[in-house]
Parts: sequence; C-alpha cells; structure tokens
Amino acid sequence: MEPDKRSIRRYLRDVDYPAKQQELVSAAESKSAPGPLLERLRNLQKDEEFSDSDEVAEAVERQDVSFDDAMRSRRGNP
Repeated sequence: MEPDKRSIRRYLRDVDYPAKQQELVSAAESKSAPGPLLERLRNLQKDEEFSDSDEVAEAVERQDVSFDDAMRSRRGNP
C-alpha cells in the first residue's frame, strides 16, 4: 500500500501541529500505520516543521517523484 492523503490524515489525525518528523513517526507508530507510510515519514527531513497533514502528504508525494526520477535515471530513461 502506497501512502495517500487519506491514509496520512487518518494516521496523523491526533498530531498537534506544527510538528516535526519524529512527532509524525511516533504518532503513526502509535496507530500501527503500515510500513510504507512509516518509511516515508522516517525519510522526511528531521528539522523540517510541518503545519498540517496536507503539508506532510505533499512532502511524501515529493519523495515518490524523486524516487521515480532516480529509477528512470538508473535505467537510462529520460
């Protein structure tokens, strides 16, 4: 399961924003979030502060784009 805005909101609904990466990870872990979401949250910048779950979702989506770009580059595809 790839994280989407709906699941991010669900697992982070009790977070007091603004929040940093570790707070997001802790909240998601306490709700038994799926591994792919936890992995994406752990990959967020530790010092960045997020104002709401939509901002978290945007940061997670940027990770997906970066990953896709890296994979295309490795395969030699533009």
